[in-house]
Amino acid sequence: MSLITFSSMADIYIRINGVLRESYSSETMKNMPYFIPSAYNVVELTREDAGKEISITVVPKASINLNEVYFGYGNNVWFRIVRNHVAKIAIALVVIVLGIILAITSKIMQRISASAGAGFFLGLFMVDFAIWIFSESALRQLIFQRPSMSQYFAYWAMELFAPLAATYFDAVQDKRHH
Repeated sequence: MSLITFSSMADIYIRINGVLRESYSSETMKNMPYFIPSAYNVVELTREDAGKEISITVVPKASINLNEVYFGYGNNVWFRIVRNHVAKIAIALVVIVLGIILAITSKIMQRISASAGAGFFLGLFMVDFAIWIFSESALRQLIFQRPSMSQYFAYWAMELFAPLAATYFDAVQDKRHH
C-alpha cells in the first residue's frame, strides 16, 4: 500500500514506529528557500508495516493546515488527485497547443501582412499562461521532478505576463500608446 498526504506551507515528516520514512522540508533539500513549494508526500507501506504506528509531524511555516491523508494500493493513491485536476491540465494543454498554432500562424501571416504581428504575442502569452498553470497545478510533481523547478517556472512565467500582454496590446494599437 501507499500513504499520501499533501504539505502546503509546512515541513512534513512521516515516521513508522518512530523511524523516519519520508520527509519534505527546507532542511533536507539543497538550495531551497524557507517556504518550499507545496507537494504530495508518498510513503510505500509493506507487509512488515502492518500494525505499526504511523506518525505524521507537520511543522507549519505560515498557518496550521492539516490536509487529507489517503491510503491506496501502489500508485492508486494518485488516481483521485489526477481525476480531480485532469480538467485543469486538459484546458492548459488546449491553451498551449492553440497558443503555439496562433504564434506560428501569425509568423506566417506576417510575411503577407505587416499588421498580423499581434497574434504572435497573444500566442506567446497563451503558451506562457499554460506553463504557469502547469507549474502551479496540483499535478506538478508528475511534470517536474524537483520542487524547485516548478517554483522557478511559476516565477518566470508570472514575470513574463506583463511584457507579453503589454507587447500584444501595443501591437493591437499599432504602437500608438506605448
